[in-house]
Amino acid sequence: SSEDAEARRYAEMVKPVLANHHLLLVTLLLTNAGAMEALPIFLNYLVPEWIAILLSVTFVLAFGEVIPQAICTKNPLKIGAKCSYIIRAFMFVTYPVSFPIAKLLDCILGEENQWTYFRRHELKNLIALHNRNRGGNLLIDEVTIMQGALDLKTKTAEDIMTHFPEVYMISKHRILDNDTMAEILTSGHSRVPVFDGARNNILGLLLVKRLIVVDPEDNRPIEHFLGFHLPIILIKTTNLLDALNEFQRGRSHMALIVHDKQDAKTLNECLTIRQKRVPNTLEILGILTIEDVIEELIKEDIDDETDIAFATKEFNQDMKGVRKAVAKFKGLLKKKKDKRRVS
Repeated sequence: SSEDAEARRYAEMVKPVLANHHLLLVTLLLTNAGAMEALPIFLNYLVPEWIAILLSVTFVLAFGEVIPQAICTKNPLKIGAKCSYIIRAFMFVTYPVSFPIAKLLDCILGEENQWTYFRRHELKNLIALHNRNRGGNLLIDEVTIMQGALDLKTKTAEDIMTHFPEVYMISKHRILDNDTMAEILTSGHSRVPVFDGARNNILGLLLVKRLIVVDPEDNRPIEHFLGFHLPIILIKTTNLLDALNEFQRGRSHMALIVHDKQDAKTLNECLTIRQKRVPNTLEILGILTIEDVIEELIKEDIDDETDIAFATKEFNQDMKGVRKAVAKFKGLLKKKKDKRRVS
């Protein structure tokens, strides 16, 4: 946008001045001290001493502190860019004195001033000050998302995962009849973990959208649809930013959470080698989805139609609607089969 282009232009004008921050600091302090000392001496020749002192204090306070700070807080980058030529002139005039002092500061404190960077919690508080409710120019949602992004690095998968006993799963031996398909659809999940025997012996993920081509009348078990999508495996200490990066690779939108790297390696081998069962001693702590991470980022729950149905206690009605939809779809498939037989 034009505003961004203008801001970049101003930043390019200010950047050379800020390149040597110690030289800039010494220059500003020298010119400020010179002006404060010269003003009362000059006024002393024009007015009595007590008036010179009063006027110098007033001028320094008003024109050197209050007014500049009141003006510069609104558009500091623009004003700094406009004044950069004046600052360069002062740096040139005071260079014989300011340069040795700046070099001395570089030797004592180092050329890079690490204290100019904000810590994470300080940056969050700084962002909060720009909330429009506090007189800033950022909406509350913008502030919340930026603060949530800063929190992703400090929170782990274990903090927000769904614990394994609470995870909706289905056995590979379940028959995909009307009741099973209605149960899966009404669960509201787009991906369902499939297990064999013990719940921790996960084979992969069943993508619910693939059920649209399944005829419940065939009564086929879920194991006939092997070739399940494999989930990501993360250890419990994985921070949410790294988890989000893993999800962005596109391998899966669901992750299994385990204790350590050794468990992750074992589980990965069992998932990739179908004949290898997951050891009973291997504990899966829970699952994490990309939706969980996004909710943590925006600091709000993402409710879809199914969530709303559960929240309003419309589960039974929703279940009936799904059963009707499954039955209707079954009828369409039957008609299609009959047409093929006739032809």
